[in-house]
Amino acid sequence: MASVLTSLVWAASSVSAQTCTLDNWTSSVKTGDTLLAASRAQGNKAYAGPCSLKVTLNSSAAYLVDDTPTAETTFNVRFYFFLQSVGADVTLFEALDASDNSVMSATYDQSANLVNVVFEHSGGTETVPIGPLTTGWNSLEIQWEAKAAERAVVSLGNSATASNSAGSAEIDTSALTIGSVRLGAIPSPATVPSSGVIFFDDYDSRRDTVPGRLCRGLTDSSRSALNLEDVQAIFAEFATGGGSPASGTPDYDQNGSVDLQDVSDVFSRFATGQNACSANS
Repeated sequence: MASVLTSLVWAASSVSAQTCTLDNWTSSVKTGDTLLAASRAQGNKAYAGPCSLKVTLNSSAAYLVDDTPTAETTFNVRFYFFLQSVGADVTLFEALDASDNSVMSATYDQSANLVNVVFEHSGGTETVPIGPLTTGWNSLEIQWEAKAAERAVVSLGNSATASNSAGSAEIDTSALTIGSVRLGAIPSPATVPSSGVIFFDDYDSRRDTVPGRLCRGLTDSSRSALNLEDVQAIFAEFATGGGSPASGTPDYDQNGSVDLQDVSDVFSRFATGQNACSANS
């Protein structure tokens, strides 16, 4: 079986064409235009490549559905999200079994500024809180397995070098499997807020390996270190107002925009010999 379950990107064609689509997802639940695939040049905040998903909150469910998983007993997922003016709790992610019963969920806790990841098991539920969140892009990664003594791992990648990880107590998940996932503004366990926006980018789920974090500032995935080409590509996107979008992850400081600070940050990492991707994830 292939390792990657879903590596769902938003760009349908070349970076310069900036054609953004949700066609890689099985289906969606929404009202009106509450789910929008668009580029940075079109107003979306995007982390990897020019395109991302924009979820506009209006008290109604608005999420994507992926039915690629098939009775999975191991599941590793990572996605990036950006909360904008979200003033209440909202569930961002949920994995379900074949009968649409929840196996795990991730809910933003607005008052505590963290994410509560809830795992189902034979004795009930186990909650793993993780935070704090930054004001920019955050990445959530979950490693889960169906077994009698499971210790699920949750990690949160923050801007710069801050990160947290937490493991649940050993729980019995041996009877569970994953058959589908949802990403967006999900109406349970939290209700959907009436206002605010959430951007999502670079959702990646795998059966056998852990996705890990992307290399900040890298505009060519064939390399494993930042160089002057990244500086030039990021500057070109800024100077053209998005007309010449950079590939990869040009938003080095993860603040939601590609600007001169990103140019300066990437040049500084290159000039000081701190340009390896292992030091910039």
